[in-house]
Amino acid sequence: MLVTKMHLKSLFVFLSMMLPYMLYSQELSGITENEPVTINGGINVNGVFYHSKDTLATREPFSYVVSGNINLNLYNVVNCPITFTYSNYKANWSQPFNFNQFGMTPSYKWIKTYIGYNSMSFSDYTLSGHQFLGFGIEVSPDIPWKYAAMYGRLLKPVEEDTTNEYNIPAYARYGYATSVEYSGYGNIKLVLFKAWDDEGSLSEQPVKTLLYPKSNLALSISVSEPIGERLMFDGEFSTSALNADTRNKEEKDGEHIFKVTRFLQKNTISTVYYCAYKGALKYTGNGYGLGVSYERVNPGYETLGAYYFTNDFENITFDASTTLLKETLNINGRIGLQRDDLDGTNSSNTTKIVGSLNMQYVMSQKTCLSLNYSNFTGYTFIKSEFDDINATDPYQNVDTLKFTQINQSVSANISHRLGNVENKDLQQTINVNATFQNQTMQQNKLHTPGTRFYNGNVSYNVNVQNLKLGMFCSLNANYSEIPDMDDAFTIGPTIGGNKNWFDDKLKLTVSMSYNDELITKNNSEVWIFRAGCSYKLKEHHQFDMSFSEQNRQAKDQGRVNDLTFTIGYKYNFNVKYSEIFK
Repeated sequence: MLVTKMHLKSLFVFLSMMLPYMLYSQELSGITENEPVTINGGINVNGVFYHSKDTLATREPFSYVVSGNINLNLYNVVNCPITFTYSNYKANWSQPFNFNQFGMTPSYKWIKTYIGYNSMSFSDYTLSGHQFLGFGIEVSPDIPWKYAAMYGRLLKPVEEDTTNEYNIPAYARYGYATSVEYSGYGNIKLVLFKAWDDEGSLSEQPVKTLLYPKSNLALSISVSEPIGERLMFDGEFSTSALNADTRNKEEKDGEHIFKVTRFLQKNTISTVYYCAYKGALKYTGNGYGLGVSYERVNPGYETLGAYYFTNDFENITFDASTTLLKETLNINGRIGLQRDDLDGTNSSNTTKIVGSLNMQYVMSQKTCLSLNYSNFTGYTFIKSEFDDINATDPYQNVDTLKFTQINQSVSANISHRLGNVENKDLQQTINVNATFQNQTMQQNKLHTPGTRFYNGNVSYNVNVQNLKLGMFCSLNANYSEIPDMDDAFTIGPTIGGNKNWFDDKLKLTVSMSYNDELITKNNSEVWIFRAGCSYKLKEHHQFDMSFSEQNRQAKDQGRVNDLTFTIGYKYNFNVKYSEIFK
């Protein structure tokens, strides 16, 4: 897709006509010296061809992805970033999130807007990074007051498909949020978030899945206040009213904390109320820091403005940080007490000491060591090194949401430079990584307790600067213990390199991987060969090609080959009004 000069002229003329309206009543002094209009960004087009002899393969033989980002800058004052993604790629399950997206975030001085697909965060307990399709605004003038708001669709409707085990039916979900913040000597922020499901968005009520239309109202107040020169207090209180089935219209008696907002959330028999709060005191000294924090989230606390939420726990923690050995050793530590089953209704409860320790030690100019330990509960995406090594398509996992609670995590890394560190033409590095994770996983409210992962990696990298040549080799190992499944052990090497020619315009990469998957009842081996090249034409064009072949064989099964060929084109531009009309 090429942008012609005629198209650019038409766009510039349109923007020039709109400028008086966009800048009306604003401070215009000095902006006439700037470039009137500048457009920069890039567009990426990628096509993926796939062939497999596996009769169970569900991927399409051809898929494409078009993505881009464009920014319009007016007089170096107004910015209007636009991002978009479109693809015909189809995963093997239906879910309420979109891969095809279009979003823009125009801004002018202290006003920023969100249009299309975007995400905003108001607080941890209300709206926190949830994607929406709609409109948002942030107003941050040079005064103590700030304001933010949004409105949009949080989830798209998905009809139930009883023939597809991966189907996730969902009602269309809409919501809005608003916040007011005052920043004087300290800071205080008020947040209101409201979300609801549209019962009429599905043609039929799901029968396979227990799905009920919900609504939610969440309020939050947070305070950040310095106490003297070295002491800081941070605190937040949040409450959430969740109606688990909006079809129940019968209201119940009794006062509740949402009395002032009762017109937004009815007090029905299916409505429950939750609270969450946290606070912290932090002291900063000369070369060290001390702190104490407390957090409590009531059992069942939920907000429809977050993808996943951990509740029913109470933490009290103490943390400290310091720098030692002439600032070569940095230590950050935290220790505390955590308990669950706060209302005593569970069949079991847990009280445990939780903590984390992070150390980074620069032993010399050549060697650096880091150690990390944590057993705090949180969520993340667990991904083995072999997920990347064995992947045949960069888009094959775009729709999976694997929320994982980490109960315990230990990792260590040591990096060592070989040879003369002053020699910039030849750089050699050895890295050793080891990780242990003990976790429980929750997806769609299904728990898998007691899973353990052990990961290890040793790699050697060399970079010959004057030849523009890089080479690497590594050995990866992964051992997993999953309840109700056989233990699995995967090990294998990877070797590869890259080379640049013609003033870095042409880049070639190649790699070969082998891993042996050893399982109690079955074992398989996988070979992966990858090759790719990219060529940059002048300043604006780049052409990419890549090829991968995966050859795998499992016990009692024949060999299966997967071939993937990807071709791509990137167009980057930075054009100015004066260059078009000169």
